[in-house]
Amino acid sequence: MSVFTVGSGPASGPEPTSNPRAGVSIRDLWHRYETAKGEDVLALDDVSMEIAGGKVAAIIGPSGCGKSTLLKIVGGLLEPTAGEAMVSGTPALLMARQKIGYMFQEPTLLAWRSTIDNVLLPIEIRHGRRAAEHERKANPPLTSDIVFHAQQLAEKSLKALMSWHDRPFRKTHNLVELGHQCVELVPELEDLLRRAAALTEYAWKFRYPGEPEEPSAEEADEALDLARQVYVAIRSRLAEAQP
Repeated sequence: MSVFTVGSGPASGPEPTSNPRAGVSIRDLWHRYETAKGEDVLALDDVSMEIAGGKVAAIIGPSGCGKSTLLKIVGGLLEPTAGEAMVSGTPALLMARQKIGYMFQEPTLLAWRSTIDNVLLPIEIRHGRRAAEHERKANPPLTSDIVFHAQQLAEKSLKALMSWHDRPFRKTHNLVELGHQCVELVPELEDLLRRAAALTEYAWKFRYPGEPEEPSAEEADEALDLARQVYVAIRSRLAEAQP
């Protein structure tokens, strides 16, 4: 059984609509994926429902019927093949890292982190991206801070991938070292992580008063775009790996 708790009124009838006041609104949702053996699986077949805010809903069905896939999509961890999943009128993928909590059916605590460090891990990853994007909107852009937070986003994304696979890592900002370890887990990331290794120096460069120069706006944009690519690539693989 899977359970939604959403943020009043009874659930709607059989014809769902994308109501901004609804907690969760799902319309014409389809999702296909390919197994490790190359088999094509239809996990969700034209699913529609609406759950009013403030209600608790249970999704009940046999193993393999698509409950976890549905929760991943509503939780913003997985992009559907077709259809839409809205939370309070906003696409779930855009809400995911702000207001949606997702509890996996299997424990995923990291043994080498304290309880509070386990809780803070997604916040650590999220804040690097949000901080960089916020500073990019400043006038003029805070380019030295942007490249630092871009490096932090890439670094914490790599560490999240290794944590997911129970792979210990050193306390380091070196994206070359961390990238090599991640490529051992996901070889197809090699090209992207080789390029991302250039972000390593931003962990310390431009960080101290009296620096003779600051990165250009173009350099900051390139760093942030590269860090976003790393974040998105790893987030998608973590979603695919969750049973």
